Amino acid sequence: MATAYGRSKCVIAATATAMLAIAFGSPAVRADDDCQIPGRQFVSVKLDTPPVVIDHSLSRAALTARSKQDNRGRDEALQSLGRTEIDIAFHTSARTATKPVGARGFCAAIFSIEITVTWGTKELIASELKPNSCMSDAVTKHEAKHVNVVRRSQAEVETRVRKAVVAAIAMPIVAATDDQASDKAREDVKAVVSSTLDAIIVALNNQQAALDNPEELGEARTICGNAAYNAAFTD
Repeated sequence: MATAYGRSKCVIAATATAMLAIAFGSPAVRADDDCQIPGRQFVSVKLDTPPVVIDHSLSRAALTARSKQDNRGRDEALQSLGRTEIDIAFHTSARTATKPVGARGFCAAIFSIEITVTWGTKELIASELKPNSCMSDAVTKHEAKHVNVVRRSQAEVETRVRKAVVAAIAMPIVAATDDQASDKAREDVKAVVSSTLDAIIVALNNQQAALDNPEELGEARTICGNAAYNAAFTD
C-alpha cells in the first residue's frame, strides 16, 4: 500500500474573524526619530480548523496520479489507496499610521493587525475499498496518523505567525506617498505570514514522508492478509 499527502497552497482569502488577541504595550521600534510613530502595536492571530473531511469519491488511479504529482521521489510503480491533503488560506486586516518625513516622502507602520489562518484537512480513501472492509479500515487508520501529524503542525501556527509578524512590523516602511507606504507595509506583512506558513508546511511534509515507511505501509498486509491486500490494488 502507498499512501500520500498533498502540499498546500497559501492563498489570501476572506474568513470570519474571532480573534485571540495579544497587545504589546511598549512603543514600536523605529528606524530613526524622524520616522517614529508613537503608539501601541496590536497583533492578533487566530487559527480556524474545520472538521476533518473523509472523502471516498476518488479512485485508486486518481489518488495515485495526485501522489505522483507531489514529486517526492516515490517509486513510480506504487499505487495510492489513501491520501491526507491540507488546504491553508489566510486573511489579514491591518491598520496603519503614516507621517511625512521630509524629502523622503512618508513612513508607515502597522499598529494593529488581525490575522486568521484557515486550515482544512481531508482524508481521501480510494473508492474501490469497500466500507468497513479490513483494507478500508486499515487505510483509514493510517491516514488518521497523518492527521495527527497535521494537528501537531497546526499547534505551532499561532505562535510562529505572531512572532514573525511582531518582528516584521517593528520597522516602518518609507515610500513616496502615504498610500504607497501603507500599501507596502500591508503587502510586506502578508508576505511574512505566507512565508511562515510555507515553512510550517515544508516541515510538515517531511514529517509525513517519514511516516510512510515500509513498516508502516506493510501493516495492512499483516492485519488483513495477502489476499485482501493484493486485491485492494487489482480489483
